[in-house]
Amino acid sequence: GMGMGMGMGMGMGAPSPDVNQGLPYDLEQPGFGPVLSQNIIRPLPEVPAVTASMVTIATMQVPNQYTGSIIGKNGNFINQVKTMAGVDIKVSERVSEGAGAIQEPGVPGVPGLPEDIDPARTVEITGQEHRVKRAYQMILERIRTTVAQGRIIHQ
Repeated sequence: GMGMGMGMGMGMGAPSPDVNQGLPYDLEQPGFGPVLSQNIIRPLPEVPAVTASMVTIATMQVPNQYTGSIIGKNGNFINQVKTMAGVDIKVSERVSEGAGAIQEPGVPGVPGLPEDIDPARTVEITGQEHRVKRAYQMILERIRTTVAQGRIIHQ
């Protein structure tokens, strides 16, 4: 509050109740992605220039045959997770032997299809911890369903 004396509240007793430690502060400015704006807080009301951002990142390695179902047709599943959980999700590109090369010998029995160097792709979920956990569970559930239905979508 205003007119606080110099020695007041300095290491004595509990912090004053009007100090809100974790109030999210939304930056409604273009150029700030949803992840940044969700996670910016002003932890010290008496010094509003101090801002903080705490972000959790979950990094999953997912075999290629499941990334198609995680992404979904036209990206619809992954976009749904982003919106519902309020996170950012990035899926790494496929890395293959024939990347940039023409018709490398590839997957046995499939002429012209480059063989994957890396049989898995990275799925990176970024945001507030509880949101990241929610998105992570949604993705695991999607993989579980895909396996249970015996349906593998190649991406």
